[in-house]
Amino acid sequence: IAELAGMGATVAVVVCNTAHILYEQWALNAPIPVLNIIEATVGCAVESGSERVAPLVAASLARHDLYGERVEGAGLSCHRLEAQDQNLINEVISGIKVSGRVATQDETALHEMLGRLRSLGVDTIIGGCTELSVVDRHCASWGLKFVDSNVALARAALGRLGLPEGMIRRGGAE
Repeated sequence: IAELAGMGATVAVVVCNTAHILYEQWALNAPIPVLNIIEATVGCAVESGSERVAPLVAASLARHDLYGERVEGAGLSCHRLEAQDQNLINEVISGIKVSGRVATQDETALHEMLGRLRSLGVDTIIGGCTELSVVDRHCASWGLKFVDSNVALARAALGRLGLPEGMIRRGGAE
């Protein structure tokens, strides 16, 4: 971050949700502001009128519960995934890393999980892993809002730089 600041950067972004487990270590005393993807994403969930949120995140981030803490700190209800659903999300993330899309063998289980979450009162899914942008259309089929951490961080960065949000190109790899 210091090197980026030395080259003229005025703001830093780290485009990885899981890396934010160490956010306090690398953002503390940074010479330029370091935006927090989790704060930005939860802020977008609040703005969207969400009430009960389920963050879909990688296993290590789920263990640290950064999204759960931040969601509840913002006054929203948080549904944390059961172990079987977390295992599915881990598989989905792995598949997307390989092919850029939800693997065919994971689609049915993903749809079933989203339906269960909807029946439990979840109204919003947070894509708390940068690979999960492609899950947006799957959420839409259940009437779930989808908050994409990539878009949230881009919005925060553009806002910090005084640039228009219209510069964000939406759409996952699928």
